[in-house]
Amino acid sequence: MLFSADVDSLITTITTTRDGATDSEIKKAPDPFLKTKGETYIEPTLNISAIFNDSVLVNNHWLKLGMVEQGCKLIKIEPQNATFICGKKQKIANLKKQAF
Repeated sequence: MLFSADVDSLITTITTTRDGATDSEIKKAPDPFLKTKGETYIEPTLNISAIFNDSVLVNNHWLKLGMVEQGCKLIKIEPQNATFICGKKQKIANLKKQAF
């Protein structure tokens, strides 16, 4: 059970202005998806199961243009594939053909 003083303390903590990174610091920050010395970079896996109008089913998530999956931004949808930008690389993922 929370008391009035506890609630007031929580609200004060939530509403207090916090210092964050400036826009220039964010722009200068390294890409978190790129391999750095001593780390192993794992290539994102983008499995396309369906393309319907302006949406793509990627790794069981429906995406529209501009949305991101595993750090890759969807930039183009075609009838049989979708194009993503992953870091500085462009990646084309093809629609999987499945036998029924």
